[in-house]
Amino acid sequence: MENIKATNTEATSILDISSGEIVFSVPIRGFEFRKSLMKKHFNENYMDSEKFPKSTFKGKISGYRMDDGIYQAIATGEMNI
Repeated sequence: MENIKATNTEATSILDISSGEIVFSVPIRGFEFRKSLMKKHFNENYMDSEKFPKSTFKGKISGYRMDDGIYQAIATGEMNI
């Protein structure tokens, strides 16, 4: 077995602090893996990123607080992957 880890720095988000509404979009092909074969399998075999190029979330944040410089929050909404 092998650890599989990826990062994605191409996500975009909008937060309306007054209402707590939040939306974000993550391009699936933006995930970077340690090995190029992992990325190929992720996009072709698991995510079908050609047909479904992005993941989105639209919802609302409630009960957020900051603790030691880290924000913690509860978000409810709809996520599409």
